[in-house]
Amino acid sequence: MLCNMLNDLAEAIRRWTEKKHGGDFQSTQLKDGKDVVLNVTALFAVEKVTIGIPSDPEQFIERAIAAGHPRNLDQFVDPQVKSLIHANFVEEPAELAKERVAFFKKYLKRASELRHEEEAMGQRCPPMC
Repeated sequence: MLCNMLNDLAEAIRRWTEKKHGGDFQSTQLKDGKDVVLNVTALFAVEKVTIGIPSDPEQFIERAIAAGHPRNLDQFVDPQVKSLIHANFVEEPAELAKERVAFFKKYLKRASELRHEEEAMGQRCPPMC
């Protein structure tokens, strides 16, 4: 697909050059016959680049497997995230609900314990706070 786009671009530049500059157009090739540089005019140059290693799908898959793909991406997941995923998708939903209720009970209790201190601190703050 990329090669087709580059070929289309080279053709469009060639047509534009012929129209604007009277056909001042030159193609330089490698030994294997691939176009490398298209000298549009003395002022312009277009470079055609092939990206990647050309191969058929079977060769590509063989090389990917030989390189170790697909890799296991678990090694890049933070242990806390692994724990959360396990709790949400592997453990029993009732156990997760118990843990969440215990969490909220703990912090609601703490918030009620600190309510008087927070109100006193609020009275000491300037009115803009």
